[in-house]
Amino acid sequence: MSLADPLLFIDYPLERYYYVERNLDSEPGVLADPELKALLVQRLNENPLTMEERIKVAVTRSAVILSGSVSTRIAKRAAGDDAWDTPGVADVSNRLKVPPIGESSHPSM
Repeated sequence: MSLADPLLFIDYPLERYYYVERNLDSEPGVLADPELKALLVQRLNENPLTMEERIKVAVTRSAVILSGSVSTRIAKRAAGDDAWDTPGVADVSNRLKVPPIGESSHPSM
């Protein structure tokens, strides 16, 4: 691609990448961090792609951090999608580790 390539200058929505400081105390309907965590953990436990995985969830100021190990890339992606789809979540850091192809993160596999 050259610098003149028009694809390099696509307008992306800035609010997707640059967050305005939020005053969570004054926003109606915004869940507290413990409630967000409980809702996300419930979603992960109900999702067939993540229910057998050991995923640690932390929530701080509506930002979710997923950590631990999962057995597949699909499980990692599904966990991240569940986090982003949880109402009230402002940001997601998906730090889940996936074993290299041919290895398993679970002893039973």
